Order: sequence, then structure tokens, then C-alpha cells
Amino acid sequence: MLESKQTEGSLDDEQATVAQASPPTAAVNQGDITRAERFEVLKLEISLLQSRFDKFDGLIFQMRGWLITIVAGLLGAAISLKNGQLTFLAAGAAILFYFLETLWRQNWFKYVIRYRRIRDALHRGEGIRDLTPYDLTDFYGNRPGWYSRLWNNLWSFERFLFCGSLALGSLVVHALM
Repeated sequence: MLESKQTEGSLDDEQATVAQASPPTAAVNQGDITRAERFEVLKLEISLLQSRFDKFDGLIFQMRGWLITIVAGLLGAAISLKNGQLTFLAAGAAILFYFLETLWRQNWFKYVIRYRRIRDALHRGEGIRDLTPYDLTDFYGNRPGWYSRLWNNLWSFERFLFCGSLALGSLVVHALM
């Protein structure tokens, strides 16, 4: 009997601790949270955005591994089968992956904009009141449109160099065959 009261008491204490640690949802919806609460929410949002970036980077790294495997396999098959058309397929795969990664990063870029907006507001210490909490994609902010994000992500030098070198290498193999 005594143990059950201690257990109930510890659960109540735990629930009180969780209630104190988490921001009140009604206040977040109404925009009536204090500056300190907004600051904590924005720090949590920065953490969520950073985990999103880590996930995107891991997936892009994995996609590039697939691309290298596909191109190497196609070039190996082209050389062993003496089939030059497979080198064009390898070059096409590199170009296709370039555009797929561009579309992938276009979606990723909306999180970058939100991250930069929060980072700048936290470093300056002003404008925190104007940021909407838990707006991970910056829906309520002034994010650029879909075409603007796509255009900005299309011309990445690093991605162009990576995919371009695989495509060019495929065409060099074709010329050497």
C-alpha cells in the first residue's frame, strides 16, 4: 500500500516535471508565450532542423553511393561486353541523378531558410517575437517560391562536378572503346 502511494506520487512529480518542461500548446497557438519560452521553443526547433539536415545528408550520401555503383557496373559491363551503348546509359544515369538530387535539395532548402532565419534572430537577440514557433518549413515566413528554390539548387558546383565527372568519365570510356 505504501509502495503504491510512492509510485503514484512519483508519477505525479514526473507529470509535473514534463508539464513544466514542455511549452503550453494553447499559448503557442495564441502567440501569448513569453520571450524565454519562445527562445526555448526556437532552440528546440533549431535542434529539429539540424536532425533533418543530418537525415538529408545521409540520404544524399547513400544516393551518391548508388550512383557510383550503377555507373561503375555499367562501365564494367560495357568494357567486358564491348558494348559502347552501355557507356551512354552510365552517362545518362549520372545526369538523371544530378536532377534527382536537385529536386531533393529543393525540398531540403526550405528547411535551410528557416534555420538561417532562426539563427540570425537568436544571434542578434531581436526579432524573436516575430518568429512563428514550430514553423519548420517557414510556411509563415517569406521563403522563396518553388521555382526560385529549384533554380538556386540547380547550379551547385559540388554536385555538378561530382555528377559531371561521372558522366564525362563514361563518355571517355566510350571514346576509348
